[in-house]
Amino acid sequence: MAIDHYENFPVASRLLSKSIRQAMHTVYEFARSADDIADSLELSESFKHERLQFYHDELSRLERNEAAVTHLFNELGNIIRDFHIPTTYFHSLLDAFEQDLTVSRYLTFTELEKKIYA
Repeated sequence: MAIDHYENFPVASRLLSKSIRQAMHTVYEFARSADDIADSLELSESFKHERLQFYHDELSRLERNEAAVTHLFNELGNIIRDFHIPTTYFHSLLDAFEQDLTVSRYLTFTELEKKIYA
């Protein structure tokens, strides 16, 4: 992940062990890169959907114990295995980014809650 990314806050404290700190950075890189795809003003909506689907596909490869296509997802696969993190959390995050592509506003909090807990 680029050091000069526009968000400038610590992701993992130096108080954490090196292995946990590295894991936190990798999970953050996954989330940040997916969010950057969804938020990009330069990418077409169809390309954004394709890229987020590719992220889902990479997670599915990990679920089948297959090697991922990208280095990021191979690293993420190690973290998922080592820390026993359900991949559903990562799929849900991607679903939220995809939702951002189609829904820009909810009229009520109840409407949002229904979507979240559907």
